[in-house]
Amino acid sequence: MPKAGGTTLHEIIEREYWYMRENTYTVQRFRHLPDFLSMPQEEKNKIKLLKGHIPYGLHEHLKGESVYFTMLRNPLNRIFSAYHYIISKPKHDRYDFIKSKGINFSQFVELNVNPWIWNAQTKILAGETDLSKECSENVYKRALYNVEKNFIAIGFLEFFDQSVLHFGRSLGWTKLPLYKKSNITIHAKAKPTIVDDKTRNIIKRKNKFDEMLYKKLFEKEKDGLFQRNISYSISKIANSIYRIIK
Repeated sequence: MPKAGGTTLHEIIEREYWYMRENTYTVQRFRHLPDFLSMPQEEKNKIKLLKGHIPYGLHEHLKGESVYFTMLRNPLNRIFSAYHYIISKPKHDRYDFIKSKGINFSQFVELNVNPWIWNAQTKILAGETDLSKECSENVYKRALYNVEKNFIAIGFLEFFDQSVLHFGRSLGWTKLPLYKKSNITIHAKAKPTIVDDKTRNIIKRKNKFDEMLYKKLFEKEKDGLFQRNISYSISKIANSIYRIIK
């Protein structure tokens, strides 16, 4: 998912599945999806690990059975982070417009500067490839169906450490995941608690399917997510040391 800890998760996955390096394909951005889709089928058949910003359904292009796992993010936090990410990246296609107009976060939300951010998590899990399209109840239901059918685990960025261990248990990872969070937006320490009520209400209205999805899947996954055992304690200590020495 865009703006949901993907860079750090990529690094963890690449270390765990190092032996699949020659058979791994990464879709960096949605705009790179045509590159994958246009590949000859014999090349797609070699892929054992497909990762990145991808919609549900790409497993149909691969050989054999597949399972999915992903990281979700609180919808308000994700949109807040997306805004600060854009204004920190001069090469972003919305950067000049936002900077030249002096658009703050509230205006960013009201003006609908980036329509693809609304309900993006729902649309991606539903298999939508055009994120600028309106979401709907049917798209939301399709997302839930796909998760139930083919996802082995769902994580949540707000509980990143627990989510990584949840992935490890679900996928049978043999190594203790060590990581230092990467690609954190410059303004990551800014908190959406400063968002005014009017802006919050607009976000909840425009982003209602992501709100519903996040709450429902969190309830579904929380038992596995908060399964605390000795592995959790060891992971917390090991990663604290790893972040210091890195």
